[in-house]
Amino acid sequence: MEIVLRYGENNYNIEDEISEKYVTNYLASYIVDNTDEQIIKSYTKFINVVRAPSPKSSQNLNESKDSALYKALSLFSTRAFMNEQIDARILIGGKYIGFQCLLPGVLEEAYLTVRSNKPLYLTGGFGGCTRKIIELLKGETPVELTLNYQLEHDKSKPEFVTALKKLDNNYIPAYEDVLPFF
Repeated sequence: MEIVLRYGENNYNIEDEISEKYVTNYLASYIVDNTDEQIIKSYTKFINVVRAPSPKSSQNLNESKDSALYKALSLFSTRAFMNEQIDARILIGGKYIGFQCLLPGVLEEAYLTVRSNKPLYLTGGFGGCTRKIIELLKGETPVELTLNYQLEHDKSKPEFVTALKKLDNNYIPAYEDVLPFF
């Protein structure tokens, strides 16, 4: 959110609300829940702010809105909601280690885009998860995009995977569901 606010401050008079906004920022419910309303309102001067609905699966859990599982559900729910609103997606970079979900966020976004038959544009020049997705498309199997790699390199993942198993349904896709799409 800080980058978006700097964009507005650098490109517009902070006192004026602009009539034509070229950037839309989708806010996950856990971010909205933990952010002062005045801060969110300050963004709407420069950009379109869309609040994604709370994740459906979290309603059956006794998860705190600060828990890693709630955040992951909230982020995936936001990505799915955003995917319904867009016509195409461009991906650049992205973490493939140290992210807040079961899958890297960029991989979730690519999966949702491809699954819904929307155009997906990948720019791998900056590396990151986008480059790993390009490797998948070339028929390679990047080890970084496997659950075993994540379990070995991220100490929070085993606990996270255990928490995900509490869900009644497969709300967040697993690696074995996503990788074959590419």
